[in-house]
Amino acid sequence: MRNTKFIIFTILFAILMISGYTVFKIQKRHLELSILVTERRILEGAEQCFYEDKCSGSIFSLEMLVNLGYVKDEVNPVTKLYYNKKSYVEKKENTYTFIEVS
Repeated sequence: MRNTKFIIFTILFAILMISGYTVFKIQKRHLELSILVTERRILEGAEQCFYEDKCSGSIFSLEMLVNLGYVKDEVNPVTKLYYNKKSYVEKKENTYTFIEVS
């Protein structure tokens, strides 16, 4: 009787450990993808602004992109706070990089 309880407890504990780890990994991957999607939206807005000749230079502030209507006020999916208006997109050759300013 005692061994049966121990075996059942051990099996339940193993199932909970595996489930907890799996949920943690899924949640972490979801947040990474959410950040990627948000930043991709900002980068696409900056690229569109550059190709329509409304933005010049190599640095486009988030505030400028919002004022010109290329992006909306974006929310960081992890912190649930709006990105700082001083955050910017940097263009080097044909590569756009989003730099978040805290």
